[in-house]
Amino acid sequence: LFVINKLNISFDKKELFACVVNELYKTESNNTTRQLISRLFKIMENIPVEIMEDELGKMIKNSRFSFRLKKKMKTLLNDEEEVVTW
Repeated sequence: LFVINKLNISFDKKELFACVVNELYKTESNNTTRQLISRLFKIMENIPVEIMEDELGKMIKNSRFSFRLKKKMKTLLNDEEEVVTW
């Protein structure tokens, strides 16, 4: 997590996203890892959707990730596409 926080300061968002994805794949989702995963998703909020959309699309289809994590991924992708309704 220290390395990811350091990368968050850098300007290379693709490299940062690659590190976040790597952490998500190797971190089992449970009560113990909840804070780490929440932090990873918070970091992804600052990464452009264009960088994330292909990989998050693959992750959403992967049975390894829980419904909740997939919902968070979809939210990250849909935030940019929100339509204002009057």
